[in-house]
Amino acid sequence: MSTELEHVEVVVGELVEDEDSSTEGTVETCDPVAVAVLKALDKDAEEHLQRSATDPAPA
Repeated sequence: MSTELEHVEVVVGELVEDEDSSTEGTVETCDPVAVAVLKALDKDAEEHLQRSATDPAPA
């Protein structure tokens, strides 16, 4: 495992329900399992950030 940082490309997007597909722009349909995984990752990331904000910095 390396400690070097790698440049990554960030893509901003939003998940929408199938009924919302009439909105402007390109809407890609997602696999329901992929949507569930993305939501779980997002929730875990938010919890991690909240814990990091309240936990004291390591010495």
